[in-house]
Parts: sequence; C-alpha cells; structure tokens
Amino acid sequence: LNPLGDREVFGAHPSSELVFPAPPGARRLQAGFGLLPGAYADSAKHTDGVLFEVLRQTPDGQFQLLAERLLTPAIRESDRGTQEFDLELPAGIVGDLILRTGPGPANDLAFDWAYWSFVTVK
Repeated sequence: LNPLGDREVFGAHPSSELVFPAPPGARRLQAGFGLLPGAYADSAKHTDGVLFEVLRQTPDGQFQLLAERLLTPAIRESDRGTQEFDLELPAGIVGDLILRTGPGPANDLAFDWAYWSFVTVK
C-alpha cells in the first residue's frame, strides 16, 4: 500500500494484474486508478504513461477487454489524480475479472508509479 493524501492505495507498477472471480449476479464494476504525483512532478524525469485495463477471462481461457485507458499525466493535466472506471458488466458474467496495468507508449517503466484506489463489484 502507498499513501495518497489521507488514504492508502494499492501500488500496481506495470506490468501487474489483480485477478478475482466475478461474483454471481454481478452487474457493475467500479474501480479507481491513477499515478502517484511523483510520477509526473519533475518535467525532466517522468512517466511516459500507464495503460489501465479491465478484462474478463472466461472459463475456457478467452480474454475480453471491457475497458482501457492510457493515462499520460506529464502531458495531460486531466489525467492527474484518481480516475474511475464505471462499467456495466455483461449479463450472467462468469469467469475472472482482471485489472491490469501496462507500460506507456514508449514501453518505458520508469516512473510508472500506478495504483488502484478501490474496486467495487456489485
């Protein structure tokens, strides 16, 4: 866990995955994500971005991309702070839900101090 203001967030430096089974009857996934401010604070040394993905892995091993977002907070101020996925899940979803972080466009892992701040599936 990493401190961020008055709360702690789960550090998820690329490449990482959080995997958990989809609960029976799940219809919505909400998840907060972002990069720690130190990842983009220095104009000379900063992240090139981090790709955040939400996937579903079916029981037969297939992957389905449910959402993705590339954050580049060093060049896009709107990518700073905690962002949020708010997804309607496919009806009758079974299998695993995966929260994945990956490197930015230059495939450079330096300063990719990514985090997930909350995950709710209901």
